[in-house]
Amino acid sequence: MASMAHGLECRAPFLDPQLVEFALSIPPQLKLRNNVSKYILRKAMETDLPADIAWREKQGFGAPIARWLGSDLKPLVSDVLGEGARVHGVLDKTAVNQLVRESRKQATGRDWRSPFRIWAILMLELWMRNYAT
Repeated sequence: MASMAHGLECRAPFLDPQLVEFALSIPPQLKLRNNVSKYILRKAMETDLPADIAWREKQGFGAPIARWLGSDLKPLVSDVLGEGARVHGVLDKTAVNQLVRESRKQATGRDWRSPFRIWAILMLELWMRNYAT
């Protein structure tokens, strides 16, 4: 999901022209069977992969945002979302500061929403600094 959100194709083996031509020639009923997508690919990989891998549901790729914010990006958050932050003109300054303070206390990241909220605010601030007039 992270790569596709930026138009980046990370599945290079599936871009081989001969493989694409072959995939286009496969009947639809072999691609989707009993609501299982990529049926023929899963069936083909059954011998090379454990069944729980070959037949598992699609999983997203999550970036380790909580870890980044708690380590490498921690000083950046403090600097960027400090007193001179432009987001304070559009977001409640007290709420932003409280969210940042609370995130520092939660080293374990018990509240999974906080890191994503801080990340969104951080990205908004950086965007505003670069593009908002």
